[in-house]
Amino acid sequence: MELQRVARYRFYLRKRPAMLIILSALAIVFFLSVTGLSRVYHAQRDALGNRWFTRGVGDLNAGKYDAAVMEFRAALLYSRDDYNYQLNLAEALIGLRRTGEASAYLLNLWDRQPENGLVNVELARIAVQLGRTDDAVRYYHDAVYAAWSPHEQEKRRAARLELIELLLRMHENTQAQSELIALAANVGEDSSQQARIGNLFLQANDYEHALTAYRTSLRSYRRNPAALAGAGAAAFELGMYPVALPYLQAAVAGNPDDRGAQTA
Repeated sequence: MELQRVARYRFYLRKRPAMLIILSALAIVFFLSVTGLSRVYHAQRDALGNRWFTRGVGDLNAGKYDAAVMEFRAALLYSRDDYNYQLNLAEALIGLRRTGEASAYLLNLWDRQPENGLVNVELARIAVQLGRTDDAVRYYHDAVYAAWSPHEQEKRRAARLELIELLLRMHENTQAQSELIALAANVGEDSSQQARIGNLFLQANDYEHALTAYRTSLRSYRRNPAALAGAGAAAFELGMYPVALPYLQAAVAGNPDDRGAQTA
């Protein structure tokens, strides 16, 4: 009996390496199978989330805010922490004027990425609606100096324009003038933008910069009646009457219905 036990033990020892190899192979196969199934599962979840998100973006752009809210919420079921899903849901909620719910999402997103320009813009707009102008100015400033991508620079300019208009309503002309000077340098020779900036400089009682902006606008569109009238008004306020007169005469010739230019 003792010899038989020894023989079985020796047989076991000889087979042990092979058994270990087999068990290891089975473990690897099991691990790869689980990993593969997990990847398939997550890929399916991501695909479903993206499908709902795409539908939501389409409805958001079409102004169908109720549908967009439902679709973005569905997308979040598959990826609860997705930044873009939450941001677009907040925008849809703003479209429905459900600013309380939108603020909750936006403040959470701001905590995660305080440098996000669009989040700051939306928070600024909500603050304006609630009459919290100091908060609105702060959020707008953060939006202007946020990390916008190269193809989003127009959104940065739009945020600065909204800030300027808010400052003018608050009668903070000095701050508005500083932002306008930066904006004028940013838009370059764009005729329509410079004409709009000239109008804002007029509202801020900065007639010298207003005249410069109008003149820049007129370089590429010399017969723009609105810019001619603005340039004439700015020159008139500066006491530059010989300069103002030709501008105002040209504005009247180009737009006889402009009573402001006729009486300046």
